[in-house]
Amino acid sequence: MKGLRPFVKMLFSGMAVLLMMVAVTWASPLGQPFSNQGTSYGGAIGKSAPSVDKATPGKVRLPGEKINVNTASAAELSKLPGVGPKIAKEIVARRTTYGPFKSPRDLLEVKGIGKKVLSGMMDDIAF
Repeated sequence: MKGLRPFVKMLFSGMAVLLMMVAVTWASPLGQPFSNQGTSYGGAIGKSAPSVDKATPGKVRLPGEKINVNTASAAELSKLPGVGPKIAKEIVARRTTYGPFKSPRDLLEVKGIGKKVLSGMMDDIAF
């Protein structure tokens, strides 16, 4: 029985180390930094951080900020989900030719925009 006590002590200390390793690995999978590391944005959980406009350096689009399809440039329109530079130019061309869009349904007349693309951008557009 003399050797049992050191064995149990060693077993428990090894388990503690193993549990710590599992906890750290689980909290930060594959060694990736935690989501709040390296950012200055400390928003609430579930909120997205502001997105940087790559077309216009220095301009930040806040979550929930809508893009007006009747006044936005092609570069601003290309930030919409499912809209690339080609479709953005089509939106500007149709707006110039036929006048301002009155409803989301009018966007379906733009070449390259279907129901799926339109539904993806509905939360981000204004008229």
